[in-house]
Amino acid sequence: HAIHHQSARKNAPLIEVNCASIPENLLENELFGHEKGAYTDAGTREVGVFEQAEGGTVFLDEIGDMPPNMQAKILKVIESRKFRRLGGQNDIEADIRIITATNQDLSTMVQEKTFRGDLFYRLNMMSITLKPLRDRKKCIPSMVEYFIDRLNGEYGRAVEDISSEALKLLMAHNWPGNVRELRNALERAMMLEQGKILSTDNFCIYPGSEQTGCGCTYGCSVPVASTIMLPPEGISIEAVEKEYIKQALSRYDGNQTKAAKCLGLTLDTLRYRRKKYGLEKYPETTPDISASVAEIKDLNSAKKDLDSPKVVS
Repeated sequence: HAIHHQSARKNAPLIEVNCASIPENLLENELFGHEKGAYTDAGTREVGVFEQAEGGTVFLDEIGDMPPNMQAKILKVIESRKFRRLGGQNDIEADIRIITATNQDLSTMVQEKTFRGDLFYRLNMMSITLKPLRDRKKCIPSMVEYFIDRLNGEYGRAVEDISSEALKLLMAHNWPGNVRELRNALERAMMLEQGKILSTDNFCIYPGSEQTGCGCTYGCSVPVASTIMLPPEGISIEAVEKEYIKQALSRYDGNQTKAAKCLGLTLDTLRYRRKKYGLEKYPETTPDISASVAEIKDLNSAKKDLDSPKVVS
């Protein structure tokens, strides 16, 4: 968001796409759109993300999970500055910036031939690598302040601060899930907190712990024995179910297959419940490790856009 809003493209759209959360057979349609009649259910023309973001920025999160055939198509868009809707016969000019992020080592993936080298080198104009949260714990207090303010707005809460004991607990944790895990812990605590100050009672975290009690292997910080803490006034079962679905999706960066396995659900059941609770676009993208950018624009506007930030991994 900061890169986009401080660039020459700040007045144009910023659209985010999580490559790991969209099935392979739908990703191309999501990005490029389709013409009427392109396939059985295509009753009308649909504009894809690349057209919607005209003049702005497309953020492709988890680019390392993009299927190889889509990697080739993205490379072609970057190099030709054109794309074609599914079922279409005409090329469409693309004036967009592409920012990508991943928590994987793309250079290693290139060596292992699981990520296209030509796409990696085309994207790798400039890279920003963020240290794991455990190596920059001095950022935690300001992040806590930011998330409390944001979550107050999202949930209509009036939490004012976090207690010193609770902050010490957060500072002592190793945060294997990085910023997403921190947000998730704060979100859960704010849902259960009855006062205006977040206390240690609503954080199921052991100092320095990276162990999970729910069966996940990714680093869930909630032990089984204290998974559900019933508030004095009670809580609906649906609210608890929604919260656990959000936790699993956060742990696995929106990967539905892994989240469903963690929760003991079928993939179809998880998709149904995401729709039921309005979680189709959850979690929001929060890149932890690296970001990548390739500039795609009309050659006549290249000079005008030289001063805009470009970030790539």
